[in-house]
Amino acid sequence: MSRAAASGESKPTLMITGAAGFIGTALRQCLRVEYDLICIDLLPAPSLSSGEEWHQMDVTDVASVERLLRRLQKPLSGLIHLAWYYDFSNLPHPRYQAAADSMATLVAAFGRYAASDAPFIFASSMAAMAPTVPGVKQTAASPRSAAWQYPASKVRGEKALRSVTITQPVVELVFAGVYSDACELVPLFQSIERIRRGNIQSWFFPGRTDRGLTYVHVDDVTRAIRSALRASYPTPRLIQRLLVGEARPVTNQEIFDAASAAFGRVRVPILKVPPFLAWLGAQVIGLFSRSNFVKPWMIAFAEEHFEFDLAHTEAVIGWTPQKRLLDTLPTMLAMASGDTDMWLSRNERRPWRRAPELGSG
Repeated sequence: MSRAAASGESKPTLMITGAAGFIGTALRQCLRVEYDLICIDLLPAPSLSSGEEWHQMDVTDVASVERLLRRLQKPLSGLIHLAWYYDFSNLPHPRYQAAADSMATLVAAFGRYAASDAPFIFASSMAAMAPTVPGVKQTAASPRSAAWQYPASKVRGEKALRSVTITQPVVELVFAGVYSDACELVPLFQSIERIRRGNIQSWFFPGRTDRGLTYVHVDDVTRAIRSALRASYPTPRLIQRLLVGEARPVTNQEIFDAASAAFGRVRVPILKVPPFLAWLGAQVIGLFSRSNFVKPWMIAFAEEHFEFDLAHTEAVIGWTPQKRLLDTLPTMLAMASGDTDMWLSRNERRPWRRAPELGSG
């Protein structure tokens, strides 16, 4: 365990799992003034601030987490569960199953050691939602989708969340694609990087370019979590599923046009190719370059569209986004073209390849 010097103030205590991750790091910076933070992650402790306590452990080892909860001197005021495995191989991985299987036990343990009004906040994903079509907004009641390995594990986690009843409020925040001023969102970075490098793959697209995704800035994510911690929830406790993203999606064409202009590329239309040819191309490229991000399985998802209705989120926790990807793209692209070393440093450290299985060396 690593612990920073206490400030002497008595503050409410939060637990954050996945505290070393992209969102977890930003969240610690946002909340450490207001809360004492108990941070859990597989990674060793970074530099800690006053009131932060670090435990290097696997959150799926719920017995260890419960021993930690039992030692607390006061009840938790909330738990933010960010820790989850993901990669873009779309292959089964034991960590997916471990994350989903440990959910119910973790929630039950939280229920025993948290204050009665302390929320359990679970970070779910837009990837676990079924896509829509332009003009038809998704809501908290929209269908779920387990179309590939990562969202399938999130859907299993959501079901496990609903298998346990605790007296505390349970909040499921469904995050859109989370980015920063430096990008740090793997699929978006890969799209921009193909254009920056003049990669021929950037000229072709296996679907309609007027489709797109919903995004959300990491600063807005931390604001949403803070709002969820402060909100009052009705009784009896019902699980609150809240969508966290920008109301307007950003299309594939808009990203292509902005990046092409920023990198001085000749403006040419994106050529639509049949999905089978795109699949075959990804298959062939994969034979020669294992580092290529675009995998054959991704082709079937190229035309997916996500568009959020945020009315329920605003009504429950009073949150709306303050930033927009279209406004942030110029800053992002300026870094990519003017400070390429920083651009690559910030983005290439974001994990996306399959991790070794536990015990496999």
